[in-house]
Formats: sequence, C-alpha cells, structure tokens
Amino acid sequence: MRARLPLGLVRELELIEEVEQSDRSTMVRRLLASAVHDWKLKHYARQYGEGKVTLARAARDAGVSLWEMMDYARSRKVPAQYELEDLQQDLKTIFAPTTSPSPSPAPTPAHGSVRWGPRAPSSRVGVVNARSRRRSRRDRAPTTCR
Repeated sequence: MRARLPLGLVRELELIEEVEQSDRSTMVRRLLASAVHDWKLKHYARQYGEGKVTLARAARDAGVSLWEMMDYARSRKVPAQYELEDLQQDLKTIFAPTTSPSPSPAPTPAHGSVRWGPRAPSSRVGVVNARSRRRSRRDRAPTTCR
C-alpha cells in the first residue's frame, strides 16, 4: 500500500520513530491499527446511541468487552438506551412478592452432561480416577517412622 503524505506528517512520523525506536513501517502499522480501533469504538458507540444496535452488539462489533464499551459510552456521554418502561418492569421484577419456595423438580441431565445416580463400574470417570489414584500413590515418597 502506498500513500502520499504531507511533509509535516512525515516529520511527525520521523519524530515518533525516534521516540519509539522503531522503523517506519512498524510505526505506520501501529498507528493505523490504533486509529481503526478508535474509529470502531466511536462508530459503534454512535450506533448504540442512535438505538440501531444494542450495547452488547456494539461492543462485539467494536472488538471490545462489554465493560469497555460501557466505559467508552459513559465517557462520551452517549445516551443510554434504557426507557422508563424498562425501569418500571425491572423494579416490578425485583420487588415482586415472593411466595414460599415450592420443591423444585429433580434435575434431569442434558445430553452429554452430568449423570445423576449410581455410576456403572465401567464408567470412564471411575477408570480415570482409579488410574490417577494409583499414579499419585506411586509418586509419593515412602514414609518412614522414627
């Protein structure tokens, strides 16, 4: 990629190269990556402020964490997309009267997840645990009595 740069900008790049002790192509790559990152933050925060995307989507598209996007939006005073109706619904949920807890149904395992109930003697978990117990006993230093 080639670009024509004004003489003043070239002089600024040379100064940065000296300070950072780096060659021009490395510095241009770093500066360009930083500029792209800043542009993405600004662009997606604006999209969030206009209500076009959610905060989570803005963070994902900008390539930052949700917390970083929240901090950025707050520092730029981007209006939060949280309406009065949202607050009222959240308050109803938080302060809803609770009833006495009913017994929860017994958990059922999802496909490929934890087993509930006795393990078969030939289960892989049992085999791995038995092997690791034998290995740990073997690796221990012998004990002596005094």
